[in-house]
Formats: sequence, C-alpha cells, structure tokens
Amino acid sequence: MANVVHPRPPSPATSGEATHKLQLTDIDLIQKFITGGEAHFTIVNTQAKKRFTYRIQASNGEGPVSHFVSAMTGKSNEASYKYIGHIFLDDSKYVTGKKSKLPPTNDAVTTWEWFYNILQDDRIAPHFQFWHEGRCCRCGKRLTTPRSIKLGIGPWCEREEERDR
Repeated sequence: MANVVHPRPPSPATSGEATHKLQLTDIDLIQKFITGGEAHFTIVNTQAKKRFTYRIQASNGEGPVSHFVSAMTGKSNEASYKYIGHIFLDDSKYVTGKKSKLPPTNDAVTTWEWFYNILQDDRIAPHFQFWHEGRCCRCGKRLTTPRSIKLGIGPWCEREEERDR
C-alpha cells in the first residue's frame, strides 16, 4: 500500500525551537503527550521529506500492554488508522505487533520505531519534528486555551493527570 502524504506543516526555525503553536519540541512534553491516552500526532522527517500521522490509545488496563499504536494509511484523519504495535506497561518498550496491519518494513512503522527508541533515550534528532493536532492527548477534545495548546493537554485533563501521580 502506498504511503499517504499529509499536508505540510509550517517550517520550523533552524534553531530547533517551535515556531508554530502545535509543534512540540520539549522531550518531556512529547513523551507525556504520546502516553496521554488518546494522542493524535504527526512526525515529520525534514531530511527524508516524509511525514507520518499516528494515533496512540491507552489500553483497557488489563494485561502487560499500556498503549496501542496505529499509523494513518488513508485520507481520513479520523478513521484511516491501522494497528502497528504496542507499548508495554512495565518497561515502556515498543514492539511491532504480530497482528500489525502493516509490514515491519513499511516506512510508517520504521519511522515510528526509530523515533520512539530515540525518544526513550531522552533525545530527538534535529531533522525530526513532532506536531500535535490541537486536541488533548488524554481525552481528544479540541484545545482552546493558550497553555493547553502549548502543552497538548486540556486544563481538566492536566489536573486529572496531576491527581493520578
């Protein structure tokens, strides 16, 4: 299946700082966003001139898996996602699932694996960009306050997350 090219987000400054309100550059914020429970985001590889959109959903809490990872493969940014793997609860390790709907050599799969593994080392490659879609990473609702947009999480969900700690 051919990879889908998504609309190009605004170009960031070469300094690595976010120049757009939906771009996250802070590693801690990106890690928190990814594991929010209902995260939709795009990873842009400026070097390869490719971008892939992902959805990561929290599991039901039963078993060893904490999150399920899906990659967007069609035109609908709401429904065109295919499962590619999962993140384990105990060690946060990502594994391409045996029931993955995409082959392990698919660009969306290899990009996610590479990005996630680098992120686990608390770093991010300068040619990678992380863009959220203006929706809360925890509940999926549209973000409206400047702080929420900057962090990628709504005020209510942010308070709930603090209570959960």
